[in-house]
Amino acid sequence: MTTTAKITAGSRLQAMAPDRQAFFLLRTVFTVAPILFGWTSSPTS
Repeated sequence: MTTTAKITAGSRLQAMAPDRQAFFLLRTVFTVAPILFGWTSSPTS
């Protein structure tokens, strides 16, 4: 059996250009954080 490198999110992130990496990281944070913490764009009364 040959050993092959597994493609993980970390290795993909390191392989990206720095500007794409920054965009991908920010997009991921701003997409996931509201879901995890239950933030909404409008305040509830």
